[in-house]
Amino acid sequence: MPPGPYLQPDALIPVIHTQTKGKLMPEIFETTALKFKLPSKRAQEYALNLHQRMREAREREPEHLTTLTAIPEESRTEEILSGWQFDMEADGTAGLYISVSDGENFVDTLAALVQHLLREFDPSGFVQFEWSRTCTDLGPTCFSGGGVHVTADKVYIFTTLDWLEERARNETGRLVNRSYE
Repeated sequence: MPPGPYLQPDALIPVIHTQTKGKLMPEIFETTALKFKLPSKRAQEYALNLHQRMREAREREPEHLTTLTAIPEESRTEEILSGWQFDMEADGTAGLYISVSDGENFVDTLAALVQHLLREFDPSGFVQFEWSRTCTDLGPTCFSGGGVHVTADKVYIFTTLDWLEERARNETGRLVNRSYE
């Protein structure tokens, strides 16, 4: 294996959701999929074990979360627990495959997990992933997504709206449409 950084995505797999669940308010669907390698089998086992403990904690009452000493302290919040909507499985001997097919507001939690793994196992590494957002309403404001760049020290999150607004600020021409308003 070449020297680090180890935690770089092998593949980003787009997932498109067109399911309608028949509610009056539009439902939002956020999706992502990423693969990355950890520096060791021990790191992979740690990540899979942590994921299992968080899934189990999510099924319990939130007030018990602070008593779960097997979960890292920074992960013992209701916000992290509610965002733990992803699936995780081993990918090879030291890799992880993480996916979300029907999530909402999971990006911060996934970024926090990745940052925790970087701090523990690969402090000089980084991970990048993208996510998409669609909803049951086919209006122009219902489609977006973004990207995340995670290091052991920082998390950078940007949305497609951020990018569009930045481009608009840098243009001198007349704005013909703005589908995100």
